[in-house]
Amino acid sequence: MAAHLRDRGFTTRVWNDGMLRSTRVRLDPRVELTWWTNWHAQMRPLHEAVEAGHGIVNVNDGMLYHVLGENAGYRYPTAQRLWDADWHAGLFPALPGGVRQEITRPYPALLRGCSFAIWSDVPGAQTPAEVAAGVRAPLRAMAERAWNGGSQLSLAEFSALDAALGGWESERPVSE
Repeated sequence: MAAHLRDRGFTTRVWNDGMLRSTRVRLDPRVELTWWTNWHAQMRPLHEAVEAGHGIVNVNDGMLYHVLGENAGYRYPTAQRLWDADWHAGLFPALPGGVRQEITRPYPALLRGCSFAIWSDVPGAQTPAEVAAGVRAPLRAMAERAWNGGSQLSLAEFSALDAALGGWESERPVSE
């Protein structure tokens, strides 16, 4: 399937949790991995994906997941949590036991960047306007910290800048 898509100009990307387990079939290194978690000990650690040459997108579920209804134990992301963790685009979810997984700067080309995820586990938990308001600051914090590999700003300085920029309400109405 990956070859079929690549032949048509697409990049194949898969979630990391079900990949890289096999000892018999090697995943094509041209398949990019969307790295969201390492909650189970049988999941391969990040360094094995790096060693295999996979492109990687960081979607750290502890930092970048907005799960409606805070389902499955998730809490809504905040700028505070990103600053407290000193999160940057190369900081991935820890392995079981709290072992840190990190790609340090200067980032290699295989680190494609990061992404924010909004999951509708409990669709009625928030309106579209509430979701938009709730993700504004964490999205901006993700951008600040990803772009700069961290931030020279303190959380207070970032929060003041975020407040000065205001919400997105005037940019485009959110339909319910």
